Amino acid sequence: MKYSEHVYERPDFEKVAKSIGDVTQKLKDAATKEDFFAAVGEFDEIIREVDFQGFLAGTRYYHDASDAKIAEEFQYILTKTEEMDMSEYNNAILESPFRKDYIEKYGDFSIKKLEADNKLNAAGTEEMMREQELIVEYQRMKPNLDYEFRGEKISIGKLSVLTDSTDRETRIEATNSVNKAFVDKKDEIAKIIDEFIKLRDTYAKKNGFENFLDYVNIKKGRFAYGQKDIIKYCELVKKELLPVLVAVRHKLKKELGLEEYSIYDSGIMPENKMVEIDYDYEEIYNRVQKMFDDVDPEFGNFLREMNEIGYLDLAPSPNKSSGFAFTIYDYLNKMPFIFANGESTPHSACDLAHEFGHCLQHRYSELNLGLLSLGEMTQDLMEIPSKFNELLFHNYAEQFFGDKADCYKEQHLITFLSEIVLFCMYAEAENYLYTHVDASYEERVAAIEKIKEEYNEGYDVKVSQHSKDGVWLLDNMLVLTMPGYAVSYSFGNLASVHLASIYNSNKEEGLALYKKVCSLGGSRDYFSGMELVGMIPAFDEAAVKAVREYFIKALKVEV
Repeated sequence: MKYSEHVYERPDFEKVAKSIGDVTQKLKDAATKEDFFAAVGEFDEIIREVDFQGFLAGTRYYHDASDAKIAEEFQYILTKTEEMDMSEYNNAILESPFRKDYIEKYGDFSIKKLEADNKLNAAGTEEMMREQELIVEYQRMKPNLDYEFRGEKISIGKLSVLTDSTDRETRIEATNSVNKAFVDKKDEIAKIIDEFIKLRDTYAKKNGFENFLDYVNIKKGRFAYGQKDIIKYCELVKKELLPVLVAVRHKLKKELGLEEYSIYDSGIMPENKMVEIDYDYEEIYNRVQKMFDDVDPEFGNFLREMNEIGYLDLAPSPNKSSGFAFTIYDYLNKMPFIFANGESTPHSACDLAHEFGHCLQHRYSELNLGLLSLGEMTQDLMEIPSKFNELLFHNYAEQFFGDKADCYKEQHLITFLSEIVLFCMYAEAENYLYTHVDASYEERVAAIEKIKEEYNEGYDVKVSQHSKDGVWLLDNMLVLTMPGYAVSYSFGNLASVHLASIYNSNKEEGLALYKKVCSLGGSRDYFSGMELVGMIPAFDEAAVKAVREYFIKALKVEV
């Protein structure tokens, strides 16, 4: 069935609650293993139905963030889903005589997730529901702000392209235009930020956690490590990888012939190395399709099927929630959906390959585990399939960029290294925000600017025109709406470098390992998942040092 043929119907949450109660009783009454797993399967189908309506509301909301009606429906589902109480169902499994059978089938980590879910949701429902309302409110702002460039109104999609212009004056002006739109709404957004922080702190404490960081790390499946370990990892990255990034910045300053290298020049290559594309999102899809047909016919057929049934939303639009791409999974029809605002940029091409990594992960995890609750990978494993696809994209760079393929690969590797380092900066910023809950907006901005200063070593000018106004925080959807996520990108990049080296040495072996990673789903935590596929966790100094040597060699810098 094609995506366009699906009809949204608001779920009857009272009916859903009754159905969950009925199936919970079946779990309690189960006399045989078969009865027990039949009830587990029945619960899974109930949740898939509810999730499907959330999927439809979400994809249609992101397609047109100006549509107030669908925004209201999406917000309704988010808040009502937060209100659903799964504790009795979880306890029915945890206390069942068939608990060991459940562990044998789905793994010990699956039980820990049920226990954690009870602990995370024992109280604070009202605050959690309000948080979901705020997320939608904040997400709607970006495409609906007033953007001007050189005296004319402009969409954020088109303006974002100009922020990467080869003309320095253009990109500085475009960046300042984006920033000004947020700063003009500073008071309104600052109130949202303050409410985010205090709501999260409140429901974390209501559930027995010292602060929101401890809460969110458990929510992300970090049972064997926590905030102190994450900050320790960030210190290791600053010690080993920040100097490599600083050397890259010095090299670029020289190649660009600049007397003063500023953050406005981040991501900019010398003119003879700049990569552009002259084709649209449809041709981007065609070339990515050709790429995955060659990698593995199974992959290619899957991507083709997604396209044929309308599960790729790639066309650019001024009403889309711009600036990022993502994958949402339709668990009812067992099909992923890719959303992007497909401007004609090299990033858009790589983004599609990246997101297809999430699609493959969902597909193989579904085949391996078959439960919605285990379909999504543990947080810190989640970005490995997608980040590997970015490096796999290098092998096909010529079919996208012709004789500029090597230039693209160099530029992307710089971005890849920057992400490992700078997502640690995000983690440090979150660390401040949720350990200083009562700080004023000005205090938050000052603390974050101090953190940024250390990570911005290598720039002669480390701040933008609007830094003092806190634009980094105002325009930070990842930190504000997905707290605890950013550092996972850093972990994913590290692991994918190792995985790509195996693939490039032996495609058959690398492809088999990749599929094994994709099949993990939510059945294993980060450490056991990495162990199963034979990779070193990011917390190990040897892993970070190995990646350091890789980037020094690949980017030809001296440290």
